[in-house]
Amino acid sequence: MLADYHVHTAYCRHAKGSINEYIEKAIALGLNEIGFTDHLGRYYLTPSQKRKHWDWGIKDGDLPRYFDDLCTLKENYKKDIRISIGLEVDYVKGTEQTAAEIMSAYPLDYAICSVHCLPYFGWKHIFQYSDQDPLTLFTEYFSTVKDALNCGVFQVIAHMDLIWRYVPWDWENDTQMSELIRNTVQVAAKSPTIVEINANGYHWFTENNPDDNNPFAIMTEEIGKRNVLITLASDAHEPSSVGNHFTPMIKFLKKQGVHSFCTFDKKKLLKHDLNVK
Repeated sequence: MLADYHVHTAYCRHAKGSINEYIEKAIALGLNEIGFTDHLGRYYLTPSQKRKHWDWGIKDGDLPRYFDDLCTLKENYKKDIRISIGLEVDYVKGTEQTAAEIMSAYPLDYAICSVHCLPYFGWKHIFQYSDQDPLTLFTEYFSTVKDALNCGVFQVIAHMDLIWRYVPWDWENDTQMSELIRNTVQVAAKSPTIVEINANGYHWFTENNPDDNNPFAIMTEEIGKRNVLITLASDAHEPSSVGNHFTPMIKFLKKQGVHSFCTFDKKKLLKHDLNVK
């Protein structure tokens, strides 16, 4: 059993290729399941804020079509691969109920939440605040991630490693920075929300001094130590990226003490052994 549980489509307006191409790539790789999690539009912004800031999500009017298309493809491909239907939803504290109400109207297998912006700094994407004090930015980010883990609205927290892929690591405060990661994983171990292992984070790890002090290694070691449940994800924005880096990433995870991963069926969690195809 192997599943890619974070895949985008052109509905989000910054991904390429047809949905069928993503599915066919997954089948060619021998995946048993593919989970589509396109970005929900920035539901938490006011109309004037939406005009000012980039909306990386599905247009409101396209949301029903996104689900209709995936439901049709789920039936059409059922003999070849399981298709799970999800959404990636920005987490902003105080908007949990709004997000839950939007999602309740659709046939979701699961929903992942992610932290792309921090209202404390503004409504821009995190990468646009990379000139801020790293420790302050990381502290706010992981505080928000902890709130997302405990809110009970989502099944998965996406790419916890997003922050250090965009914001330089503060080596002068290395101990404090590392503890932010460990403490957040400890919260995840007790929360109703499981953790995504993102292939982009693994690739960043292999390109940036992969040793015991690398934040990705710190995060995954703590995940293995605490037996935190995970999903596997490519975060593909084009068909060729489906399943990217899965084989070496899975081998690395097993060395870190991670031996299982999860999928969802109508929000019911299913656990599987973690093995390389």
